Amino acid sequence: MQFTPRQELSARVGRLQTEMRRGGLDGALVFHKPDLFYLTGTAQNAVVFVPADGDPVVLVRRSVHRARTESAWKEILPYRDFADIPALLRERGFGGFGTLGLELDVLPARHYLKLGEAFPGVKLVSVTSHLRSVRMIKSSYEIERIEYAAEQLRLVNAAIPAMMKDGCEREIDLAAAIEGFLRKHRHQGLVRTRKFGSAMYYGAVSVGAS
Repeated sequence: MQFTPRQELSARVGRLQTEMRRGGLDGALVFHKPDLFYLTGTAQNAVVFVPADGDPVVLVRRSVHRARTESAWKEILPYRDFADIPALLRERGFGGFGTLGLELDVLPARHYLKLGEAFPGVKLVSVTSHLRSVRMIKSSYEIERIEYAAEQLRLVNAAIPAMMKDGCEREIDLAAAIEGFLRKHRHQGLVRTRKFGSAMYYGAVSVGAS
């Protein structure tokens, strides 16, 4: 398994912090799995606090052990409820917030309301535009990973004709063969989307007029 290098994570967080400071944010809480993975290297059930200055704090519901294995950040802590977050951050020297950023384009209303209760008097604004402006510029490491993902698809497309000759008589047989091939080539089985808690699988195989 390949983990995102600390140097790469530091560069991503540093660019986001520059954007946040320009926007007057004291910090941001990031929940959405693709953004979370981008900033931490883990996609566990977690939230990452990114301060305007300093290293992030990763708060994990589960699995803390796996998050510590996957992420290069030092501060990876368990938490149970949104109400725990302010105290955990204060213990690490972060508090007195005026403005906090959230992914308001995808964050569920329930999360937003609970965070408003946890941080009374703090202005909650969108950090999405800052995240997008950082994520749209790809590093050499990201380009390498994109090329690897494209190679997975090139290989499976090249293998499909042989699969069809090898007894895949039904659409479901061919779909299973394609999925098996991709999984053997380290595809995770999911394609993340810009919808909270949502992902697509590889796709469907359809043949004929129907």
